[in-house]
Amino acid sequence: MAMLELFARAGPSLARVGGGDGELEGPAAAMELQEGSAVLARISSTGQHLSLFVLHRPSGDVAGLVETVESQKQVATGDVVVTSMIWVTVFQRDRLLCLAFSHGGVSIFTPRGAVCLSFLVDRRPILRVRGDHGDHSAVPEGERRGLFFLHEGGIVSVIDMESLRSVIFGGNGAAPSDPGAGLQYRVYELRGRAEIQDACWMNEVRQLEDVFNSSTKSGVVALGARPFLSLHLPVDDASVSRSLIGTAASALSSYAKSWLPFRGRRANADPLAFMQFRAAGTLRASELQLPPQSPWEELPVAAKFIDPTRSGDRLEPAPCQLELGSAALAATTDAFGRVGLFCIETLRCFHLWKGYRDAQVAWLYPCEDGIPFCLVIYAPLRGLLELWEVASPSGPVRANAAHVDVQSELLSSFGQVFLLRPSGRVDRVRWHRAPCPPPTQAGGGG
Repeated sequence: MAMLELFARAGPSLARVGGGDGELEGPAAAMELQEGSAVLARISSTGQHLSLFVLHRPSGDVAGLVETVESQKQVATGDVVVTSMIWVTVFQRDRLLCLAFSHGGVSIFTPRGAVCLSFLVDRRPILRVRGDHGDHSAVPEGERRGLFFLHEGGIVSVIDMESLRSVIFGGNGAAPSDPGAGLQYRVYELRGRAEIQDACWMNEVRQLEDVFNSSTKSGVVALGARPFLSLHLPVDDASVSRSLIGTAASALSSYAKSWLPFRGRRANADPLAFMQFRAAGTLRASELQLPPQSPWEELPVAAKFIDPTRSGDRLEPAPCQLELGSAALAATTDAFGRVGLFCIETLRCFHLWKGYRDAQVAWLYPCEDGIPFCLVIYAPLRGLLELWEVASPSGPVRANAAHVDVQSELLSSFGQVFLLRPSGRVDRVRWHRAPCPPPTQAGGGG
């Protein structure tokens, strides 16, 4: 099995072509479905139009087909643009597309492009959205999964995933028994640092610096500048230390009554076939604003990795811990063309790769027995794609590498990694260790 597997042949539908202003098409988000197909979402260079494609993997001599599900659907108007997107798990195999916008709005779409929910928690632009990746991380007993949004100014909002399911589907795919149930959310403020470009939520942060303290807390790891990395934990009496969302969060009765799309429908009907709402980017912030719930909570800095000259771009946490008691890992990229491997509990740097300007990183999992995941690094200016085993006792070891097209795009979703080339060709990245070269035979003596 090779490191790259052809998934969709090159074609005009997915090719990154210049728009009216000469810019390339916007970023894409891929999701693999069952039976070898994948859904790819793409935002136009203007940041205001969504296209959806179903990619059918080639079979034998039959070329893989690209089905256009939605073409240039307008999702924003005026000066509002899409700033981040991700596929999120709603039920075990049901995934929806989440788009975040520059005015703070959020929209949830079906894989066919229907809007099933739009809302707004905070009017600051959203920089990053993260969702539930199924097996991506373990959730402690008593905690609930959430949809995580990083806003400008160090504001974090978290939507309770169970309440999101209830609002969209009304429970287990049926009409909701409690029409007063609605979205539950919490808002946090990250204090003690300057710029924040990316962040991730951690359900369990161990107090590793105190060997006698076995307790854990929920917290946020932030990446940016001054400092490069910071860990934010709640004070001891804050409710965030007890629950991700907080059981005291009140229900949004008035919001739920106006937005629950499937009340009164038959339980065996497809709920998404009846109602369709407008995308958040086409609505004013005042039309989307949720009423306030519990007060904001401050998350002060508990630890810092200080590098006055370094500015972080991207933070990608590893999918799981390698084994009980091992470090929680994350990969970072920065403006100096370096990729870092960090423990995000102690903020210690384990390894630093240099010469990877504009690098894109992703975690591929599962790989094989003994290797739960590996780090994929793509250097778009060099056209270099690499697989790194990061759990080697001697430090990270490059398992394989390939020369590919420059200015491609690395797509990651639910442990699957794809490479979208400028021509529109899509390759799936597979774990494959390059064979070791045969040993050099020493020359014979005279």
